Amino acid sequence: MALQDFTNLDQYYDDSEQWGQHQYTTIKDIVNNFMFSQEEDSLVSNIHRNRVAYYAKRVVQELYYDVLNEVISIEFDLNPSLIIPLPHDYVNYVRISWVDEKGRLHPLAVDNSSNLAKAYLQDNDYEYLYDSEGDILQGSHIQDTTSTSSLEDNEGIPTTNHNTPNFNTDLSKIFKNGSYKVDKNRGIIQFSSKVDGKTIVLDYISDGLFQRDDSEIRIHKFAEQAAYNYIFWNLIAHNRNVPANRIAMAEKQWWNARRIAKRRISPIRYEELRQVMKSQDKMIKG
Repeated sequence: MALQDFTNLDQYYDDSEQWGQHQYTTIKDIVNNFMFSQEEDSLVSNIHRNRVAYYAKRVVQELYYDVLNEVISIEFDLNPSLIIPLPHDYVNYVRISWVDEKGRLHPLAVDNSSNLAKAYLQDNDYEYLYDSEGDILQGSHIQDTTSTSSLEDNEGIPTTNHNTPNFNTDLSKIFKNGSYKVDKNRGIIQFSSKVDGKTIVLDYISDGLFQRDDSEIRIHKFAEQAAYNYIFWNLIAHNRNVPANRIAMAEKQWWNARRIAKRRISPIRYEELRQVMKSQDKMIKG
């Protein structure tokens, strides 16, 4: 929903969809403000608006990955196939859990022992088979026939792979809440049978561009200056008439603004840290 200006507070408090929206600004406003702020002798005074809009969306992606800390949470009931598709705006996951009747989350463990390799078809001489366009034919994945039990069979069985050495860990303790495997190639998350029928909560990171209109795409106001710096730097980066030291300065300003934005958005809250440490039976003075 587009952000709005309110002439009185009743408009804000009567519309729950607007609660908390003042902390954000939209890409449409970012582009408008950037275009308006450029003087006639500016290095980017003759830049087309579409180019500014392009880099504005690029900076949204850059900031959403590891600065804005905008985690999206969705809740759903797991179907009998134990497989769900990745959300349409999915970039990476933060946490996957199942929720009990009291609303408490039980984090699941990632299972790195499952095979996610593509199943290439071969003839009797082990030569690859190709289609009419020269692409290698692929068959059914082994896990397609064992999707409801493959992850469950691995739980409690120490395994060794190229990424995780075997230290004789008791995986039954790791997988006590169940497990999952993210298959990026197939665009799915596969769960073990321990979570069959449970309600799953997926916390994930988006690229921030899940809305189509520029008036709907938003970023936190703490990152607004970083957005302007990013746009300016990229607009002059490939301009042959701009000195290299000016381009380097613009890049430095972007990284500095990005660092400040990240510090403001994710500050160290010492009182919360004290509470966490106290819950761990640590001796905290004061």
